[in-house]
Amino acid sequence: MKSRSLFGAMIASLFLANAASAGQVWINSGQVVGVSHQSTVAHSKYRLSNSAFDMSIDNGAGTGVAGQYIAANLGAIAQLNNVTFNFVIEHIAGQGLIFRMGSQSESISETLSWGDFSNAPAGTSVTELGGESVGRSFNSLHIEARATAGNSTITFNDLMFTSALSVADGSFYDGSVSHTSGGSGEIAVQELFAGADLSTIDWTLTGQVMGFRTGVGGGLDEDIRFVVGQRMVEFTLSSVTAIPLPTPAALAAAGLLAIPALRRRRCS
Repeated sequence: MKSRSLFGAMIASLFLANAASAGQVWINSGQVVGVSHQSTVAHSKYRLSNSAFDMSIDNGAGTGVAGQYIAANLGAIAQLNNVTFNFVIEHIAGQGLIFRMGSQSESISETLSWGDFSNAPAGTSVTELGGESVGRSFNSLHIEARATAGNSTITFNDLMFTSALSVADGSFYDGSVSHTSGGSGEIAVQELFAGADLSTIDWTLTGQVMGFRTGVGGGLDEDIRFVVGQRMVEFTLSSVTAIPLPTPAALAAAGLLAIPALRRRRCS
């Protein structure tokens, strides 16, 4: 009886470990290694443009081709420089993705959404982008702040991920990236990895972002931006050792191989 209890405990620990990982996320964690990008299913982007759009949602293909994205214009450079925006990226499982931005003074605000919602959000909303419906699987958020145009800066702070999942390790950080006249610019990347399919879970990512640029040419628009990508990746946890199935030798040492024989004797 003791041997069978030991075997049951070993199997139970294996399933409990997998279940725990499925309910957790890792944020900028050194425990996540061996990341392999498989696909991108969406981007939510803020950038500083003088005459074109400033915020967008795309289907993972970017904003280079019409029909693959929806967008909104928040204002010219003079209206956006050094203005702090609160942003909310909200995913409602089975319905869609909502991206909201509003200045702290609330004088500038826009909402974009992609999906089929029971309560339609305000602003611009579409059910498909480039023939794609929302709902493709993903398990990570890739957050990039970029300032690679001359004399530009992107500042980000108070990032927070809210869901039913618990944080196993790590946290977001506040910071800024900038380009000086003598440098090549900076890019900051933060990453969240989940042990579950985030397309099946309600979650929100919130925070604040502020940008600055001196040049007004349209060719610089993609060089000052803050982007959140929803990605499917493969990754490994360095701190988690896989629990192997016991070998016949180990079972024999524990006396477990004798259990079937004992059962046959009792039944004969």
